[in-house]
Amino acid sequence: MTVGSDERRWVLVLPPELVDCKEDTKIFSLPHPSNNSSKERVHLVEFKDKGIYQLKSHEFSRGCSYNKNQDQSEDRYHYTKDGKAIKSTLITNENDPQDGYVMEDGDFQYLSKMDITFNLIGFFYKPFVVQDEKDYLKEDAATTFQNDNRFLGLRDYHDLLIDSYDPEWSNVSLEMFKVALENVADPIEEAGDIYYKITTQKITQCLIRKTKQILEVFPTTIPISSSLPPDILESAKVTIAVNLLISLIPKPAYWHLVNYTGEELNVAMAFQKYENYMQNLKEVTKEKESLIQNAMNVGLANESNSTTKTTKKVVKKTDPQRKVAKGKGSIDGFFKKAK
Repeated sequence: MTVGSDERRWVLVLPPELVDCKEDTKIFSLPHPSNNSSKERVHLVEFKDKGIYQLKSHEFSRGCSYNKNQDQSEDRYHYTKDGKAIKSTLITNENDPQDGYVMEDGDFQYLSKMDITFNLIGFFYKPFVVQDEKDYLKEDAATTFQNDNRFLGLRDYHDLLIDSYDPEWSNVSLEMFKVALENVADPIEEAGDIYYKITTQKITQCLIRKTKQILEVFPTTIPISSSLPPDILESAKVTIAVNLLISLIPKPAYWHLVNYTGEELNVAMAFQKYENYMQNLKEVTKEKESLIQNAMNVGLANESNSTTKTTKKVVKKTDPQRKVAKGKGSIDGFFKKAK
């Protein structure tokens, strides 16, 4: 096994379908599809007949900011002076255990399939930019705008994105671009040529399909109470599936999806039902807490009264002084007042 000492060497993990790929390609970038100004551009690679993949990074032995204080108290992770995680990575060959490599850090990059339909949605809603995902919590008064009503040919649409949005779109082949465009645009045929126009309705329909795909393979790592009533459980899953798309779609597209009331998937009803259930649960919990607190207060008051001693007032009885009565006896006359 070889120990890596060359800092310029890096490891790229490929999905199975790309392991035997010998195609020369290059990395390019596009604006983040969510139009979130706090997020960096996405780095992409296109392989012919394979699709477009996003280049992502992963680092072993780095905790998340949420558990930072707990990780520090437990001395769980260690970092260098420049903030890099202290960790080595072992790469092994299952067929030949001796054919391995030891990376002197825990960083590596990998390719993950990317649907540039999301990037087209970001282009359509480019006027709507947010600073943070918290901005999605409140719906704006106006989520619609006056968009271009023209129908354009495939190449014209491609040139439009290159000239007016981002020149890096030139790295996306027309074949891949067509697949993405057909997901969010209405087509019309005229004189044998096909023209396209992106619409909000078509975008919402596309996102409904994405939501259904998430529901079919709902992530088991997402904590959700199994004690929920069946109908509330389904509503909760729809709510979570839609919220998972926040990281990939602009704010107006998200709210159009939240307000969707289609027969195949009524997102608006699912959101409302789950929200009402959680609100009612909070009120019931609050009422129970209030009843318990009142019961405790009454109990404490009774206990206090039973242990308090009553102080009796002691009144001291005194005998009244007797007065000497004035008489008219003989001796009394002797002491008469002088005139």
